[in-house]
Amino acid sequence: PTDKGLLQFNMDPANNPTYTLDQVFDPTWAITAAAERMARARVKYAAKGTLLQDSCGIAQHNAPAWASTWYSTGMAPNAQIQSYVNRVLFYAGDY
Repeated sequence: PTDKGLLQFNMDPANNPTYTLDQVFDPTWAITAAAERMARARVKYAAKGTLLQDSCGIAQHNAPAWASTWYSTGMAPNAQIQSYVNRVLFYAGDY
């Protein structure tokens, strides 16, 4: 219920206190912010191979704690985040 906007940013003040509703619904801001977050995540998760890097980078946008767990163990922490990442990668294949 706290995810809002075009790219579903978490609006819980404990997680992202600087995002505004206007920003998350602005296509230019949302796409740029999501791309920057993905780029930072790919750098953060770069040391253990491309597949894990991509999976954790995608997971980071949706569930940062699960992404960290995935990276540290090398395995998705649950079926929900694995399914999310699989769907993103599937649809990314169209581009």
